[in-house]
Amino acid sequence: MRETNFLQSSAWAHFQQQLGHQVIEKQADTYSYVAIVERGGWSNRLYCPFGPLVDDYHGLELALADLAKEAKKRRLDFVRIEPTLPGLTEADMKKLHLKHSRRDVQPPYSVINDVSVSESEIEAELSQTARRYARKCDKAGITYTVSYQPTDIRYYIEMIHQVAKRT
Repeated sequence: MRETNFLQSSAWAHFQQQLGHQVIEKQADTYSYVAIVERGGWSNRLYCPFGPLVDDYHGLELALADLAKEAKKRRLDFVRIEPTLPGLTEADMKKLHLKHSRRDVQPPYSVINDVSVSESEIEAELSQTARRYARKCDKAGITYTVSYQPTDIRYYIEMIHQVAKRT
């Protein structure tokens, strides 16, 4: 059973389509993916966030071939993937003609912080940059609220649209 994540879900594909992006969704026996066509000033690419989702190495080979075919069909410059296959080695990547990007688009790992300690102890564990951003948010009066009300999703969606307009 292949592991999934939100960025490889039909909900994310639908959201991207609502933003006006062209989305490609594929389901096969050994792989699946949601990939977004991104057109930029310097290059055009097919981006598969936290994917493709594969059962094994062979599934990754097949998914890469399919992604390459889709990119070529749309005259895109390259395919950007973030494979989640456990145990994928540098040798495997070389054999698949993959190379690491200079920067990650999605954060590779979750960060878990112990919030049962004092605020000063939490702050001490942050990087200098994170502390600077936190202080800047405090000065600007930026706050957050936790909500479990489905109707409050509109605030999140509004914020996402504002961010999308700037990027």
